[in-house]
Amino acid sequence: MKYFLIFILIIFVTHISDKKTNEYDYPGLGMLIEAYYFDYYEYPNNINDLILYCNANQFPIDFNTTIKKLNKNRDKITFSKKENYLIITLKDSILYKTELRTPCSEFSYNLPVYLNKVLLFDKNGYSISSEKIINEFKADIKEIKKKYDKVKKEKNTNTYITNKHVMIKFIPSEGLSLFCKDDIQLKDFKYFQEMEKYLIKFSDKYELTKVVLTTPVFYR
Repeated sequence: MKYFLIFILIIFVTHISDKKTNEYDYPGLGMLIEAYYFDYYEYPNNINDLILYCNANQFPIDFNTTIKKLNKNRDKITFSKKENYLIITLKDSILYKTELRTPCSEFSYNLPVYLNKVLLFDKNGYSISSEKIINEFKADIKEIKKKYDKVKKEKNTNTYITNKHVMIKFIPSEGLSLFCKDDIQLKDFKYFQEMEKYLIKFSDKYELTKVVLTTPVFYR
């Protein structure tokens, strides 16, 4: 009887321990956060932002458990941004912590990551994942660039990539502007003038609220 009670006690303690471990186990949470970053170039402000993002996109089945737990515990999970870190906590425990990234801080050494990435935001401010719309946009931009193939590109002395690139954003009510600080004026370049005219038409066609992309800088 003594050994039986010890055995039951061990099973009980193990069960409690497993339950506690499972409660704080969110496999793939970091990958969901990074996916959000690359679709917005910023991080979710709260659990609702992340859940809306997860519900609006299709993720592999391996993420189902974590997404369900995020929904179930949304009232218990908090997001905070302190000292350049994003910290996600459940009750008194940290589920995930990461240093906050921005394209501007890593653009000079991580340019290839952003070169082929285009962010299009719909009328509700959500990142568009439609391949049809994105491919149409990329094809149109490619045609614009062809006109400048023989135009000398600005040189970049800060990276191992010869040609200078900038990240630009277009907001219909504000026009075309630099996403990060740089020493050029977009209005001085015919290429960017044509780009802005195209962005006005494309944004109107699909009711876009913002467009972000990386492009070479051609001489005026």
